[in-house]
Amino acid sequence: HTWITRLNLSSTELQVQGQSSGPASLIAIIDSSPYFENVRFASPVVQIQGTNNDRFHIAASVIKAPADVMEE
Repeated sequence: HTWITRLNLSSTELQVQGQSSGPASLIAIIDSSPYFENVRFASPVVQIQGTNNDRFHIAASVIKAPADVMEE
């Protein structure tokens, strides 16, 4: 499971913070989007004591939409 506790999206950057049992898989999901690049953990992933979840902070650069996506 994944819980998003904070989401910020600007014209240049995406920031996602939350808790997840598999935060590394979120990197791949965001990276597969044509709208983001340079997807990375913005801070170390921290195990939440007493749970199977980790606290994460992911950042990504927003890129211009590909022309074929904009035409749809």
